[in-house]
Amino acid sequence: MRQSRAEVNTRQGSERPAMHRHPTERGSCRWTRQVGVSAVCLGLTLLVAACTAAPAAPTAAPAPTAPATAAAAKPTTAAAAPTVANAPTFAPTTAPAATSAPTVAAKPTTAAVAGPATKINVSYPDGGAHLPLFLARDKGIFAKYGLDVTLQGLGGGSVASAALIGGDIQIADITGSEIVNADANGADILVLATLTPTYPYVFEVNKDIKTKEDLIGQTIAIRAVGDATDIATRVVLKKEGLDPDKDVIILAVTQEGARMAALQTGQICCSVAQVSDRLQLEAVGFHMLFDLTTEGLPNSQGVIATKRAYATANPQVVQSFVNALVEGIALMKKDRAGALPVLKAQLSLEDDAIVAATYDFFAKAVVPSVPLPEPKQFADSISILSDKNDKVKGFDISKFIDASYIQKAVALGLDKAP
Repeated sequence: MRQSRAEVNTRQGSERPAMHRHPTERGSCRWTRQVGVSAVCLGLTLLVAACTAAPAAPTAAPAPTAPATAAAAKPTTAAAAPTVANAPTFAPTTAPAATSAPTVAAKPTTAAVAGPATKINVSYPDGGAHLPLFLARDKGIFAKYGLDVTLQGLGGGSVASAALIGGDIQIADITGSEIVNADANGADILVLATLTPTYPYVFEVNKDIKTKEDLIGQTIAIRAVGDATDIATRVVLKKEGLDPDKDVIILAVTQEGARMAALQTGQICCSVAQVSDRLQLEAVGFHMLFDLTTEGLPNSQGVIATKRAYATANPQVVQSFVNALVEGIALMKKDRAGALPVLKAQLSLEDDAIVAATYDFFAKAVVPSVPLPEPKQFADSISILSDKNDKVKGFDISKFIDASYIQKAVALGLDKAP
């Protein structure tokens, strides 16, 4: 069916009518003054109308193409945000753009603004090794990677393990022995990183203890059965030729303040201590009997873990968390002045000298720039737990370690100071 000029112009939009109007104006009745004006005008009018109508079909066909092209552009734009926010997951796609490290580091900030942050709960224990988590929260690094992280102080023992298995938390900063015990019993918890790959403890005793023989019959305080303080205590006692189950009494004092009070008031003679505890204890007469920090023994403490099922269902969230963690470590090592107030608040310390000593120890000597998890870090936990749990004997922790998340973060250069 032929279309009127008005109809054609309406369908072709605001830009195309000008193109078709030009020949129509030249073919108007005023253009010729010869005999048979009416006939010629009529013929020309019909001819122009026919020529104008002929392209209408193809012109109309591309009309949906414009929206289709726009629609195609939107998914491309939308896809860009996840790709940026989780660059390691889409590394092959974004590799050319990732040649500049500053560009890669800046992209997650844009992606985080593009959509709502993913809320996750993360547990942590006491100690300076966990400062990167607090820096990532307080300095906006988690938000940069599209995460809204709630840090929960559940310790590194059975409480945190139960919360992780039960789904109350999605990621745990926990002791390796808890993961070994849980996985040996079918929990299927995945190891992502290790913040404390060597023991951060010294063995503090009161003034009456001079030698290892003086420990026999004494009560030694730990924070919780099976946690890092328990494993470290048993490791050092065995190393010194003592039987942790026969020669001493190991007592779990779960309240951190209560443990320190029991030591300072003389109710308990000894305990492993990190830097902040050591300085407080030595101020009231305690002294170091053994130093695990100089031994360089592999240790699985400050282990970042999640359920395998959660990682499988949320790989981008897990990768974003690990990216933020690695960047938080880099910031901790670079920005001492900015880290000290965060550590002071984290550990609820008043003494600036203790805060500074704690920072220097963990930032320089304990937490690695690349917190790569390795099977050897879990050897002590497996050995000690095997004495009481047959399921742990011969346990292969390597089946539960996934270092790929750390490797992808390092590939982006996130272990370098921003």
